[in-house]
Amino acid sequence: MPGIKAVARLWLIAAFAIVGGIAAAPNRVAAERQKPLPVACSQLPAKLLGGNIKYANAQIVPANTSPGPQFNNFTGTAPSSAKVPVAYCLVVLSYSSTPASDPTPQNITIYVGLPLNSMDGGTTGATVNPPLNFTTVEGNWNGRTEGEGGGGCTGNTNVNATGAVANGFVGSGTDGGHGNPTDDPTNTCDQGVLSLGHLNKQYIADWVYNGPQQEILWSKKVANLYYGRAPLYNYWNGCSTGGHQGYALAQTLAGELDGILASAPAMYWTRFQTA
Repeated sequence: MPGIKAVARLWLIAAFAIVGGIAAAPNRVAAERQKPLPVACSQLPAKLLGGNIKYANAQIVPANTSPGPQFNNFTGTAPSSAKVPVAYCLVVLSYSSTPASDPTPQNITIYVGLPLNSMDGGTTGATVNPPLNFTTVEGNWNGRTEGEGGGGCTGNTNVNATGAVANGFVGSGTDGGHGNPTDDPTNTCDQGVLSLGHLNKQYIADWVYNGPQQEILWSKKVANLYYGRAPLYNYWNGCSTGGHQGYALAQTLAGELDGILASAPAMYWTRFQTA
């Protein structure tokens, strides 16, 4: 049998464990209370506007309807009018890191489509995208983001271009910095040349690099805000222009994406366009 001292020592250890558990309980409760909570779609603009974000708009788009119009001070490309078979929260942002006096200022539009969270009527724990049977982690969101690329000299204004939002992903797109939709209505890339022998380097850099980069970074930030938790996985899906954007993202945003599908990348434009 254990000695009296040994028994006393065991009782003392048990007492400390109980007291420690009781003392830690309030800390655990406080930590739970400090966890970010989901926010309503309508609350997002106030949380996003400022710094390099010059314009922010958010609206819940009912299933099988087109998004409503943007505010009058919006100077970017309007989001696609394509209808999505599920309701979602659409966020439109204008990003610019250049001074207002810059002769070729940035004007990158970012579009983020978010499956409804639990605050806006989404059902946590439901099954979406039956072929893959994702279980939603917050509202109707499967915990993943999918950045979608552009084509030709245009960006992508459709957050559900690849079925992302309908399948529970946060879908995103960008106009690539083309700004006002009258800039290049026939998709010629003419805006990339200021005059003979003078390139619009800001425009080209925004289209190739900055637009897709900001699309990915801000779609992750918006998802974190809306759902109160960071994405589990982040992907890129693009073909042609979206393919070369995928290659550029792999080189410049290492660690921000968990997977990149970059199909038929349109590379070497001096040769490609000439051919």
